[in-house]
Amino acid sequence: MTTPDWNAWLESHPAAATWPAGQIGVALPALGWLVVSGADTETFLQGQLTLDLRTLEPDHSLLAAHCNPKGRVLALARLVRRHGEVWMALPAALLPGLLKRLKLYILRAKVQLRDAESEAVTAGFFGDTLPERLLELGGPRLDPDHPVAHWNDLTLIQLPGDRLRCLAVGDAAAMRILWQGLQATLLTETHWTLQDIRAGLPQVMAETVEAFVPQMLNLQCLGGIGFSKGCYIGQEIVARMQYLGTLKRRLFRARVVMDTAPLPGTPLTSLASQSGQGAGQVVSAAPDGEGGVELLAVVELAAQQAGEVCLATGLPLDFLPLPYAVPGGSFSPSL
Repeated sequence: MTTPDWNAWLESHPAAATWPAGQIGVALPALGWLVVSGADTETFLQGQLTLDLRTLEPDHSLLAAHCNPKGRVLALARLVRRHGEVWMALPAALLPGLLKRLKLYILRAKVQLRDAESEAVTAGFFGDTLPERLLELGGPRLDPDHPVAHWNDLTLIQLPGDRLRCLAVGDAAAMRILWQGLQATLLTETHWTLQDIRAGLPQVMAETVEAFVPQMLNLQCLGGIGFSKGCYIGQEIVARMQYLGTLKRRLFRARVVMDTAPLPGTPLTSLASQSGQGAGQVVSAAPDGEGGVELLAVVELAAQQAGEVCLATGLPLDFLPLPYAVPGGSFSPSL
């Protein structure tokens, strides 16, 4: 099965309007993969990304940022080792720009970069019985201590969320066999985004390129910054923020009562804001199916502590807990 055939097959399966019982599948065409290969892959990426590549084990995946010289995030990617290469998942809309920038730094390094669009498809799967169903199909055992597995030309990556879920990338024919074997019901991509939000996993979109330093996105809490790895683009600013600076903004999770999810980059307001740059902005958002929208937003700490943060339309944010600790950050569920 080719990638166009996969897309045609998906189009013949309309998405369910409500959350169904059983296994669930989500096509993720907006997620692209940049592949890095060659003898100098490790050295090359060490000089480009915030992640210390030495911590990227074959059975794990990690987030990493690619920054400009001022430490502002140009792209945020999830890295996994696959077929002896490093595969980087990021919004497909940002992939051409990242590919172009990285090529400028290759010089004499023995590194090859490519867009995997024509060779792999991506999907996400949910389901409380997903581990059992995979085993029945002859697949790998899902192990939270070893969340990456390779099977039948697919790479399966367990990710956090309030539902058991797995990101899958690989051959289109193998993906269709897995989907049919699981008897998965198709849901829209916003359901996957909602799980990322509930897991506190940020993403940089076209609207928020260069808007944040990595610590504003809580990347230091997610294993995405190596503070002892040596130099990389923007490293001086990132290190200074960690050891000498005071972080005045960080990533929060919140809910707002509205029907339509605000776009990334949507500004936030607060009378308590102490900055001329505004109280913050939306990172990602998705409807929660219960008359509201959940979102991740980078918010000025002073404004969040005062409890007066709203969308520009005046709708107030109700802050929710993140599933991980953020040193020095504030949170009050009553805000």
